[in-house]
Amino acid sequence: RIYEAHDSRSQQKVALKFVYDRLDTVSTPAVLNDLNVQYVNERRALMAVNSKYVIQLHSSLDCIIFRGTRVHLLVIENCPHGDLLGLIQRVGPIPEYYARLYAC
Repeated sequence: RIYEAHDSRSQQKVALKFVYDRLDTVSTPAVLNDLNVQYVNERRALMAVNSKYVIQLHSSLDCIIFRGTRVHLLVIENCPHGDLLGLIQRVGPIPEYYARLYAC
């Protein structure tokens, strides 16, 4: 899940991306490990890339436990209009010209 938030230090809107899983019998160790690996890989990728075409990672919180749920948090650049994939899923194929405008 991703939520919009306000960073009081920078006075900018940011996005909070939560990666979480329930610590109960439904989640097997393999599922929990997969979620953790996905989080770590995403965080590393965002830290390694410095491009205006990739969202920027502001900070991260590796793991907290809240009400029986393990939570990882990424504080990332806010993209109020979503991503290009989300647009294509909503409206279907778009002409290359519009895709270029959206991506810039």
